[in-house]
Amino acid sequence: MKNLARCTVVLTVVTTLGLTLALPALAGRRINYEGRTSQDERVRLGILKKADGRRFLSGGSLYFTTNCEDPSREVFGISFPRVRLDDFGAFLIDGRNTGIFSYSYTLDGAVRWGGAAGTFEFNYPTLTDDDQAELCTTGVLDWSAERVGSRPARPLSWPDGVTVMKIDRGGELRVMEP
Repeated sequence: MKNLARCTVVLTVVTTLGLTLALPALAGRRINYEGRTSQDERVRLGILKKADGRRFLSGGSLYFTTNCEDPSREVFGISFPRVRLDDFGAFLIDGRNTGIFSYSYTLDGAVRWGGAAGTFEFNYPTLTDDDQAELCTTGVLDWSAERVGSRPARPLSWPDGVTVMKIDRGGELRVMEP
């Protein structure tokens, strides 16, 4: 009876330890990239590489400044939805909204082992102080990022004074509460 109890305890410990060590492997690895845009603003990418080799853009952020015709400026930060990378590491995220806050954006890129690069553009109309229509845009920005290692995913933090937006799975842009 003692041997049965001892075997049960050993099997329970081994199973628990095996599952504990296997769960992170099943989830894959998060590979992080950091870099700059052609506006010298920060860009970060989080790539989830699953155990079966599939890769996803699983998070990230990009800061940018829009310049308007009047010539006002505004700084934004945007986070990315989860998107599967193709076999060559390329991705494309774009969207358009013609609601109260109209905008269009395009983010594309390619992720390689040691780095990533692509372009980003964001446009929206607004009114000047004297109620004249104007366009605010980033123009086409280049961005590049280098691999900075892999570690568990954790929430992004944003500095004060930045309007944070998130692109949801449907392509809609949402302003996030501070």
